[in-house]
Amino acid sequence: MPAIDWSLTIFTIIIQMVLGAFAVLWVTDLLARQLARPRDQEYLTAIAVWVLGPLLVLGLLVTLTHLGRPIFAFRALANLETSWLSREIFFLGAFLVLGAGYAALWWRWRHLFALRATLGAVAGVVGAAGLVSMVFIYLLPAQPTWNLWTTFLEFLGTALLLGPLLVGTVFVITFRRHEARATLESLIAMHLRYLVPTVIVGAVLAGVGLAGRLLTLPQLGLEGVAAYNLLVGPYGVALAARWVLLVVGGLLLPLVLARQLTRHGAGGLGLHVAAMLVLVAASEILGRVLFYAAAVPIRPPGPFFYF
Repeated sequence: MPAIDWSLTIFTIIIQMVLGAFAVLWVTDLLARQLARPRDQEYLTAIAVWVLGPLLVLGLLVTLTHLGRPIFAFRALANLETSWLSREIFFLGAFLVLGAGYAALWWRWRHLFALRATLGAVAGVVGAAGLVSMVFIYLLPAQPTWNLWTTFLEFLGTALLLGPLLVGTVFVITFRRHEARATLESLIAMHLRYLVPTVIVGAVLAGVGLAGRLLTLPQLGLEGVAAYNLLVGPYGVALAARWVLLVVGGLLLPLVLARQLTRHGAGGLGLHVAAMLVLVAASEILGRVLFYAAAVPIRPPGPFFYF
């Protein structure tokens, strides 16, 4: 049975979550200034910005454990013209630098809103390029079980699911502890109203990607059949748990959240949003574990095959 690649599982999930969260924070910064006093709004958003930095660094450090000689990781940048891996490293490294500049503006120069918004937009575009590069790394003819359109949907779904939920959890926790809660309630309510459809879209993309993978694998010859048999056989329980967690955390609970938000406002929803994050994170981890564990290359050795 193929081994589970935990370093790449953690790396891809954290990076995609950070990219999605950064996009949410940037949009929130643009839309929220009229809903709360600038000082309160900036306090709330600045906390979330500083949560993302350590997570991004952690994700990049984890991936170094996948390298035989991490000290020579910089050499990957030598093939930008031909290698998607080099492009991923370049774009994610640039995103880290731009994100640090964006965070510095929050920390020391919050009054420079136009510069912050511009830098955030550039960082968002660079981050999106990093996500696209990450997808293309896996579109390998020699790895037919990854070389599918579903890979893009699953990676994008992770960003749309975990990014908004991470920011939402930070927001509601900060909201409960903030002295001027009344001035932030409209901002939190706006974020949660946009969070619901975004998470649902992410769940639909992830679900379509997973279903598409399961339907396509049997058509890919021996390698696809072997991967399919791994998913429904040895990994069948994990696959079922992935579906249940995705439906509950990414579809049902967001609908309940929307109803509670309409009836009771943004107060008292912290545990609900945090529960969504935990369930969806568990679902995405299972999905990524299965993504790597059921990878069957062309003409692999016999142990890959389960008929």
